[in-house]
Amino acid sequence: MGVVQVETAFDQFADRDRDYSMLIDAGDFTGDEVIEYLQILSMNMIDIVIYTHPDTDHIGQMAIGIKSKKTSGPSWTVRF
Repeated sequence: MGVVQVETAFDQFADRDRDYSMLIDAGDFTGDEVIEYLQILSMNMIDIVIYTHPDTDHIGQMAIGIKSKKTSGPSWTVRF
């Protein structure tokens, strides 16, 4: 099995009585690892979407993910 490097992070956490999901970046547009991972987790909604910068290795699958998943909350671009 090969090793794939994907520029993304996914987290689930709770605040008080509510559970949240957060996606930070979404890997390269030539792959589908991020989308497949979210499908394995049966994620049908992502509460928070953050993309750190517009390089294709960070936002490539973001468009696919946003089209196929609902977002219940904000989407942020992080600027340094």
